[in-house]
Amino acid sequence: MEITDMRLHKLAGWSSLVVAFLYTIITSLYVIIGKAPSDITSALRYYSSYHQIWYCILYLSVFTDILYLPIMYLLYYKRQPIDEIITSIAFFFIILFVFLDLSITWPNYSVLIDTGMAYINTNDDIKRQILISAATNSKMILDSTLFGVYTILIPATGISLTALIKGNNVINRPIRIIGLLIGIFGIIAVLGGLFITILGLFAIIASVLTLIWFLLIGISSLKRISLT
Repeated sequence: MEITDMRLHKLAGWSSLVVAFLYTIITSLYVIIGKAPSDITSALRYYSSYHQIWYCILYLSVFTDILYLPIMYLLYYKRQPIDEIITSIAFFFIILFVFLDLSITWPNYSVLIDTGMAYINTNDDIKRQILISAATNSKMILDSTLFGVYTILIPATGISLTALIKGNNVINRPIRIIGLLIGIFGIIAVLGGLFITILGLFAIIASVLTLIWFLLIGISSLKRISLT
């Protein structure tokens, strides 16, 4: 293995392990604070009450989004001619997810957190109404079906496509199986959830499998170094 390949495997490997570790922390924080209320006023009080935890979730999530890049670059860099198209499509889906998450998801969560804190810290009814109006748009975006599409379906599709890559020795059989399952459960959660609400719970299974997928990618990448 060349020095460049070794460094790339090491960077991607450790990035994958860090993502898996941070996902565990983020998930634990979500469990602690629970789901935000549907009512906008209650939601603002909720985000204000848990603003420290939410900012922790926000910063950790932004960092994990960035760590997707060296991981996917490794898979793209090590592609074989036979996998050119499928690898490029998978790479596109993941990069699209990272872009949308960084440009839409976390800025809107930041608006809700800051607005919630401002709402609690003022007794002026007019100012509170202005804050509610400002926060309503962000909450509508985060509660929309589109939100589920780009935070669940798009990355799940990208990861599942990596299971079809044949010429990359980082992607072993367990990683392929888990990748395909992530895609299946992601599709069921988003598309099935449109018709049967309870199917949206499959997103939890997809999230757990995604954590495992990153863990296995990290182990496999670092193992390639030790075998050389």
